[in-house]
Order: sequence, then structure tokens, then C-alpha cells
Amino acid sequence: MTTNSKIDAFTSTVEMSPEEEAALAAAIAKIPDPHATQEVRVRLIALAKRTDQTGDEAYRDALSALQAVLRDPAAAPDVGLEAAFAAAPQKHADLERECEAAVVRWEWATGALHELQPLYFERHRQPRGRLRKSAPEGAPKSGTHAYGFDAEDRVRVTRRYNEFGFHQSLFLHLPGEIQGWHFRHSDRAPGAVTHYEVRDGLIVGRRSWARFGRSVERYEYEGSALRVIRTAAWDASLGRVDHTYEVSYDELDRLELIESVSVAGRNALWQRPDEGESLQELLPLIATHLRKLVFEALEQITVDEPVYALCLCMNGEAYDHLLPPMLGLGLASERDAFLQEHGAHAVDYLWQPPEWRLFDDEAVPELWDERMKKLCTIANQLIWEKKKYKAAFRVVEALAKELNAEELPLNQDTNFVVFSCDYTAGDGVAGVRRAAPAELKKRLRPLLRKPRAR
Repeated sequence: MTTNSKIDAFTSTVEMSPEEEAALAAAIAKIPDPHATQEVRVRLIALAKRTDQTGDEAYRDALSALQAVLRDPAAAPDVGLEAAFAAAPQKHADLERECEAAVVRWEWATGALHELQPLYFERHRQPRGRLRKSAPEGAPKSGTHAYGFDAEDRVRVTRRYNEFGFHQSLFLHLPGEIQGWHFRHSDRAPGAVTHYEVRDGLIVGRRSWARFGRSVERYEYEGSALRVIRTAAWDASLGRVDHTYEVSYDELDRLELIESVSVAGRNALWQRPDEGESLQELLPLIATHLRKLVFEALEQITVDEPVYALCLCMNGEAYDHLLPPMLGLGLASERDAFLQEHGAHAVDYLWQPPEWRLFDDEAVPELWDERMKKLCTIANQLIWEKKKYKAAFRVVEALAKELNAEELPLNQDTNFVVFSCDYTAGDGVAGVRRAAPAELKKRLRPLLRKPRAR
């Protein structure tokens, strides 16, 4: 089946208004244009969610076909730096010599502090490093950054230290352009080549060719105030992804809001906290609303068999959006299959949500609405800015404990348990032990015990 026929197989089962049909048809007609393909994808997702067909096979086939179009290298933006990237290994020695010779002073920081990409820290939700008074004694700690400045106070060299050495970036400042050449720590193989277009002292464009992908960004200003960012990126895994961001400022010209804008609507990427807003205030509000959304989600889930576990799944690698967690359900049939196939080693599967069918599945509603979006946009910013990650985990762990004492609208198997875990760290067993009441934990003990190593 072609991409269009797979789309038709799904949309033929969905009722749409004439306006929706016209908009979707116009976008479908432009496939494989990347912008149109992404628009079709967004519209299909919205239709499936509205009609409760996210588990429909035809819907998933349509999405897979669209994703295949976006993963095609032909969908990648035109960057024009392939030759520069290929030549980088031969240029490294000369670039390093030229850039380091231009350095007249060094700055040391506990993390990233100087970035050319406009609004880098806000867009990537990354906390700024702290400037150190002097160079560290001995080998720099992993995460330390060093910046070499030239006589015009421009960054010419960046070193990002880790346990193996340091990644290196070298910068050439040319008329109307800044070139960034980025090399890995081990063999100084190129990681990326990035060119910035400069006009009237403002960065108006960015092109990057990297080992695993490429991207283009354009920046639109009102005076010196950045107002719109348009991005197009591609890699073999995610395919082509485009974003438009709109930037707002308050009456004192301070950055106030960065919104992602698409046919699906607006979402706050970054927002200035109101005066006095703190995690101490926000986390209890999130806990209360999270509890409400869990019950609402469970009422919407249709499961034809008993469930042995409900997990509030945290992604510990998503430092910039830890909250809210997502739900994962372990089915009794899966538990029985794990035990039969793996025996004493089933513990390595029973409490790992990524092994479950109903993990990160569209049949399980997200714990997300307008109120949660508002609460978590600010809270997640404060969490990563202040590095209060443990506070987020504690909120979710406490809710898991509470839910074990509740009557949940779910077909529960004997010894059903609610727990939370960081599914990227594989700590499900520890999560069950933290959340389960004493009597339940005692009954579950045989399923929590790992076999002794011989």
C-alpha cells in the first residue's frame, strides 16, 4: 500500500467536518514535502485522539508510513556543509593552531555558559554553568567548561571536559559569518560543523551538519529583539522535524515566554516564573492534580484482563521535563509469560515498564491537560535550573504510596501494586519496595528477589 492509501484506510473510518477534510486533503496532496507530511501527521494524531482510535491498526500504519517519508534523507533540510564536514579532519590541526594562538584569556565554568545559538539555555532547558574564579587544580571535573577569548572578547576555543578528556570547539570569526568546528575528545574526529550568519551584529541564521543529522535555523527580529525562530532538523532516527517558536517580552523588555506554534496549537516551551513562584508552592499543586488525572485516565482505559501492576513512569534522562510521569500497566498475562520464560530471572522483566505492552502506548491517556501544562512548564524549569530532580521523584513516589490504599477503577489481579520508577534506570524493584504496604510487600517478596550469583 502507498502512503496515501494507508492514510485513506484510516481517515475513511473517521468523521470530519468539511473544513477538516479540505485542510487534510490539501496537505496530503503535497506529500512528500516535509512541511506537509508533518502537518498530515499532526492532523491524524488529533483525529485519532478525538475519536478514541489511537489503538487502531490502520491509524498506526498511516503514522508509520508518514514517518518513513520523514526519515528519508531526501526530507533533510538543505544545509550545504557536507564538504566542510568531510574536510574537517584534515583542517583540525590548522584550525586548532590558529584559534588557540588568538586566545588572550581563559574563563572556567561549572557547565555551559557561553553559547552562540540564540536563546540556547531557555530552548534546551539547560541551566547555565557558574563562572569559576580560577582554573581548577588538577584534572577538571566532568562537566567543566573552559572558554578561550581573543583580544576582541570573542570566544575562539571551547573545551567541554569529561572523564576521558575534553570535546573541543574552534571558532573562526569572518565577515558576516562565524564558523564553528566541533571535534570529539578521543580521536578529534569531527562531531559537527556549524555556520552562523551574522547581520548588523545579530545572528540571523544557523546551519549545522553533524555526525548523525543536520539542521537549519532562521531568526527574525524586531529591532534587536528576537521574535521568531524557525527550525528544520533531520536525523535517521526521528526523521524531519520542523518547529516555529514565537518569543515574547514583558514591559521591561525581559524575556517572558517562548511558545512552540503549529497546526496543533501553542505550547509553552519556556515561561518566566511569576514573582514568588517556587517548587515549594508548585509541587503540592501538581501532586493534587496528578492524583485527579490518574483516576480520570484509569476510567478511560479498557483492559479485558487483570492488571498486576500500575507504574507512574519517570524518565530520568528527561531532565527538562520530568513531570508529569506517564502511566504503564503490567498485564497478568504478561507476568505469567515472564515467569514461564525466565523463571528465577523474571524479576528483571516483571517490574520494568518498557517490557510491558501498555507502556508508552496511545491506548493509555497522558496525564496532561491545560492546568497540568501550566503547572509543569514552570515547575520543570525550576527543577532543572535549581537541579532539584529528587524533589520531582519524591512527589511521584508519595502518590504511588497513596494509590496503594485507594480503590482504583481498574481490573486488578491478586497482589496488585502501584509503584513509581525511573524506567531509564531499571529501578522498578526498588520502586515496588518503596511504595508497597508492608503486607503486600511480604506477599510480593518471591517476585522481587533476584537469584544469587554463583
